[in-house]
Amino acid sequence: MTETDISQILRGLSDLERKIVKLETKIESLERRLEHGDHQFDIMERRLDMLDQHNARILGGIACLVIIVPVVVRLLMP
Repeated sequence: MTETDISQILRGLSDLERKIVKLETKIESLERRLEHGDHQFDIMERRLDMLDQHNARILGGIACLVIIVPVVVRLLMP
């Protein structure tokens, strides 16, 4: 094996090492984005739960009004 062969192999290994480091950096960036996405998803789930609770309260209030208003009208207007 000549010295040029060895230098070509070392150059190839150096390129491969740079590509591996670049790939590791991209993977770390992707992991951070996924963790941030999980956090955002949790926030959205909590907001949806709150909206569901508000909708249930509003529907409950409407149901009470549907029952109470006719009774009150009948009592006031015999």
